[in-house]
Amino acid sequence: MGDTLSFNASTLDGVNQFAFWVINGFVRTDLAANLSVRVQSSMSVFGLFHTEGKHAVLFVDSNGKLIDQVSVLDNGTAGAPDVEGYTKPGGLLVDSVNPWKSLEGETSLENIDSSRVYVLQYTEATGDINILIEGGLVGSIDAVRNQVVVAVAANSSTFTHWADEEGNVLSYKPTYAFTALEDTKLFAKTTAVTPTSFVSMKDLTGIRDGYESYMGRVELQGDDYLVEYGFIYSDTTEDITLDTTGVVIAKSNVANAQTKEFLMSFVSEHHVTTRAYAIVDTGTEIVTIYSDLIVKNPVEVEPVVYTATIDTSGSYGSNIADGVISADRLAITNPGTSSISVSFRKNSSSTTSIFNNSGGQIRLYNGSSSNGGQLTISLSSEYILTSITVETDTNTGYSINGSSSISSKNQTTQLTEASSSSVVIKNVGSGQVRIELITITYTLKK
Repeated sequence: MGDTLSFNASTLDGVNQFAFWVINGFVRTDLAANLSVRVQSSMSVFGLFHTEGKHAVLFVDSNGKLIDQVSVLDNGTAGAPDVEGYTKPGGLLVDSVNPWKSLEGETSLENIDSSRVYVLQYTEATGDINILIEGGLVGSIDAVRNQVVVAVAANSSTFTHWADEEGNVLSYKPTYAFTALEDTKLFAKTTAVTPTSFVSMKDLTGIRDGYESYMGRVELQGDDYLVEYGFIYSDTTEDITLDTTGVVIAKSNVANAQTKEFLMSFVSEHHVTTRAYAIVDTGTEIVTIYSDLIVKNPVEVEPVVYTATIDTSGSYGSNIADGVISADRLAITNPGTSSISVSFRKNSSSTTSIFNNSGGQIRLYNGSSSNGGQLTISLSSEYILTSITVETDTNTGYSINGSSSISSKNQTTQLTEASSSSVVIKNVGSGQVRIELITITYTLKK
């Protein structure tokens, strides 16, 4: 990492002639055939060549990323790639009149007489962006989206850094250039600081429909050399670094030459956590720096559902009074964290010895007007019941929370009342309801 890698494509052979370098998928027209590059954490280097009578024609996005390449006979016509669906942050669409323009300003794809690069063209940005500058030579600037704005400190002798409304450092340089993408307020500060190389990050999600967008910026101090930069992301919610297990590197390969910014968009819900990073050669060591801002998207956590069972602890011949049943009369298995209580109410039933049997059953007896004995199962208030299953030996009919009569021997009822922390089982039949086992599921309220 950071070592120098050298290539000399000018002496390949006598047939192929060098045209362009493509590094990490981005066309670099600024690099000569004799190339020296710094080694990154991962990288690809391709040289493109052409033979006599043919030309290499490259089609790139506005950021320089290679879309397609074709070889064209001298004075021939280049076939452009399909660019349906290409957009840019800020609602920019591909120019429908002249979608391609060469670096020399040519929009025609005919009569190709040299190797060249065509850049995809987008519609001009519209919309007012208001920039407020405290401590600058001007107090405000009205810009359009994607315009480069330059803020100059009014007093460079006392100036120490530019900061945003939250106090985050934007730049240590009195002349600060940035892209206008949203209304911005910045402040020229005079507080003493020690300038260091840093990478910053801004969450611009919303400037491109269906995407999460982030703007990074690197500012170097002294002789520090930028080896690599971009974003890292992960599905974890922790403060990620390159050493975090499962972290993915989204390396940037192009930054605005004037502003030192790099923009990247990801499909919405692509990941959970994002952070900007930069790898810097200080001359004595290779260091990795990170943005203070770490964007963490809300995570929908599946609720934990607990399953508990309620049974008798054995035969008990005495009558049961209305109210909470003594814990020693029940066998409750509960792996969850809620308390569980069971209450009895006889209503119009005449028999209350509900545990007086050798079958290990809870017996609810019938009463007049379908108003027999009932059990109420209650949880702690911060929990809700999601289902109840009643297994019976004999069942002449019971209701769940006042439902119509249930007469099957083994029935699961889903509980849809979102705030219910209790459920009532009531004998509404003409005879006994002999309960073998009750199973409930519950979870925390949202």
